[in-house]
Amino acid sequence: MAPIRQGRNIALVGASGNVGQQTLEALSAHKVHNITVIARTESTTEFPAGVTVKKGSFQDNDFLEGALEGQDVLVLQLAAPAMHLQDAFIQAAAKKGVKYVLPTEWGSDPSAPLVEKLPMIRDKRKKRQLIEDLGVSSWIAVVNNLWYDYCLPAGLLGIDVAARKATLWDGGATKTSLSTVRSAGAATAELLGFPDAELARYRNSSFYVSSLHASQGEILESVMRATGSTRADWTITERSLDEVLAEADRLAAESDELGSLMAKFFALHFAEGQGGDFSHKVVDLSGFGIEALDLDAVTEQVVRRLKIATEL
Repeated sequence: MAPIRQGRNIALVGASGNVGQQTLEALSAHKVHNITVIARTESTTEFPAGVTVKKGSFQDNDFLEGALEGQDVLVLQLAAPAMHLQDAFIQAAAKKGVKYVLPTEWGSDPSAPLVEKLPMIRDKRKKRQLIEDLGVSSWIAVVNNLWYDYCLPAGLLGIDVAARKATLWDGGATKTSLSTVRSAGAATAELLGFPDAELARYRNSSFYVSSLHASQGEILESVMRATGSTRADWTITERSLDEVLAEADRLAAESDELGSLMAKFFALHFAEGQGGDFSHKVVDLSGFGIEALDLDAVTEQVVRRLKIATEL
């Protein structure tokens, strides 16, 4: 039986980005919502038919308030360099009585110990607090952890597919929760179609989604199967988390904040006791057709794309 979804007036910001595109596509496919995309004046992105597009300056409060008139939900899916723009949207949402705001999360578990070691991620709580302090809207944090299909080809999981090199953190045996960009967008769309009583369960709390659950070692073995390689074809090294954190501290002392973040961000998600594995918190969306994915199948897709890109 098809799931019953409740239609809402939903405003999206960042709908041309990675997870934004997937969220918009999934919401549009449900055909129960009135969807508005809020974009910058200079945006040239074309959006699906049936979607209302409102363009203007993100620094213009009158424009923001006008765009949020009559909306039930505001979804903020902004890239890191634009995350500071959230305050203006959150304040405009409060003025217009928007019931729910989904601030830019789509990443790490806000309650995980690792967040305290990552200032940029830790600062996300300021947006959630602002929503609460204004006392009008409620926030929901969509937590999907690392995007496997985005991070693996970029070498961010400690595994460089093209170079056949891998760095395993603390032996590579600790599992973490993972998602794909598409599954994260689809899960967000399902959340926004929940009936009022069900959606209210996530008021001012996190909504956990994950479609993969694997360790670095399991990912490496999956990559080997996809590439037809063996351990003999790879250069595999091991580093302790203590070494990684020491390097990150050194970079921070040299005022290389981005380098420090990148040095430890991904390793922390595969570290024991740091909260990268939130499999026990994941919401079961199988009734909505969102099932756990097969690691080898997703890895094969990533390797195939990498091969095509290399050949080009």
